[in-house]
Amino acid sequence: MKPIDSRVLEFARKCLAPFVTLIGEAEGSSADPFVFAMKGSTVGCRAHVYRRFNGTHVLRIDAKLPAGAAHPETQKHLLQMTQWMPFCSLRVDDSASGYPDGQTHVFLTHSIFVDYEQTPEAHEFLMQNIEQAIGSIDHTWGRANDVIASARRDRSDDESNSPEVSAGVDDEEDDTDDEEIDEEDHMTTMTSISARRPVTIPARPMTTAQVLAELDKLVGLAPVKDVTRSLVARQRLEKLRQDAGMKAVLPSPHLVFTGNPGTGKTTVARLIGQLYKSLGLLSRGHLIEANRSTLVAAYVGQTALKTRQVCEQAKGGVLFIDEAYSLISEHGYDYGREAVEELLTFMENNRGQIAVVVAGYPEEMKKFMDMNPGLKSRFDATVDFPDYSNDELVEIFNVIARENDYDTARIQAPIRRIISRLPRGRGFGNGREMRKLFGEILDVHALRVGRLARPGSRHLRELAPNDCLPKLKATAGAWQAPDPSLAFVIDNRARAGYL
Repeated sequence: MKPIDSRVLEFARKCLAPFVTLIGEAEGSSADPFVFAMKGSTVGCRAHVYRRFNGTHVLRIDAKLPAGAAHPETQKHLLQMTQWMPFCSLRVDDSASGYPDGQTHVFLTHSIFVDYEQTPEAHEFLMQNIEQAIGSIDHTWGRANDVIASARRDRSDDESNSPEVSAGVDDEEDDTDDEEIDEEDHMTTMTSISARRPVTIPARPMTTAQVLAELDKLVGLAPVKDVTRSLVARQRLEKLRQDAGMKAVLPSPHLVFTGNPGTGKTTVARLIGQLYKSLGLLSRGHLIEANRSTLVAAYVGQTALKTRQVCEQAKGGVLFIDEAYSLISEHGYDYGREAVEELLTFMENNRGQIAVVVAGYPEEMKKFMDMNPGLKSRFDATVDFPDYSNDELVEIFNVIARENDYDTARIQAPIRRIISRLPRGRGFGNGREMRKLFGEILDVHALRVGRLARPGSRHLRELAPNDCLPKLKATAGAWQAPDPSLAFVIDNRARAGYL
């Protein structure tokens, strides 16, 4: 096969550069020339340039999902989640170039035409498509991992509840047949699509006190809890004044959430819907989770209709728009502004019937609000979600372990040491990092227990210090035990069955 023109590869690298870090050559595979991490994200990707039968070149961006995604039932859920996303789809590969282990691999992916002889305008449009694809893959990554984890729990527990709702997959019946995805034909020049069904989280019947109690159970988030209680008190007061015949100055129900990923923004948005329902401000209190790919269509004139459909589904509840700043791009040829205008119109025409929560990084959300005066006038309160402290992250890790029937009593010291070494800053995953850390430790635990002839219940449940050693070494070299007794436990190979 004729090698790819070096000019095409260099052009693809140039287009990717503004949005990614750590661009480099993939090891051992000339077919996958670029490996990178998205800016502000820990998701690793590969970019593959290939030539179609007609001579055109295509840039394919892949983010490999964990091994659990290869299970047929899990694939079905993932396909349902991504089937209408214009900039992110699912790809299943039994050969998986660059992963020569003979296993099935599953990727979040998007393909884009590449032409190094493009006009400056077309080049700008291509860069916008790359930005949208990377953003959509990054946003979908966390939800996909939730789907995989939920499906794994469901297979291990016959009495578990429906995984679709807990994993963020719509539990309505889907009449669409699962079809094979042709990676070469899934381009940005796709045919007209209907609005994909956004993630729906129904509200449970709860009183205001019960919702506030559930909010208090969340780890950390003290500032968020204070602001939420203030909102509840204000809404209660104005409703009492209204009932007494006084003039009520009702605060806007719409909110801005700012903070890094994994700080509980979606969870709190769900509780806001429950609170508003219990206070009589909303009729249903359900949550509709959306992002740019849910609201913005591929062609002129489609975005307003697509956005309106999503807003109609959110009536009576909360519309939660994650990474809302992505609706307004600095590049041209953007339909996101059309989505914002339609959203503002719907909010104005349906007062008291919908609450909108927009979320994202603090700086980007400030720019987003400043770019449209209509947005500022409709969002009274901004709720900042701070990063979790080390103690809070340890507690979150322990909660995840308890929910999965694991005992972490013997690994508190190494877990605390690992967490203290994690790099912080923009894009830090907070709670998501703890779930990822838990999975990595379980992988080591599984290898250790797998070497035992007859593991008992203690082996299966108890996580041991040696299960943390690879992560300790990865974060800061060989780990020094904080006390002699723990050092003795780690070095005692006679008890290897528990270490």
